Amino acid sequence: MKEGYPPVNIKFSDRDRYYDCFNHYRNNDNDCSKMTELVSEYAADELKRYIDIAGQANALKNQHPEDFSEKFDKEIER
Repeated sequence: MKEGYPPVNIKFSDRDRYYDCFNHYRNNDNDCSKMTELVSEYAADELKRYIDIAGQANALKNQHPEDFSEKFDKEIER
């Protein structure tokens, strides 16, 4: 998160894959590629979700500009 990536939540259904990443790391000279792949997939999904939400907010703003103040506009621009 310090580097600007969204937080990710590994799904319970992916727990076996998550544990396999640790096993791969231990059994392959500290190769973190499997964990990097898993986390990057989750991060990409989160970023897509954020983009979708931003698009929805923008559409609402365009449909109802009277409901959005200048302060709100400045917050979005940051």
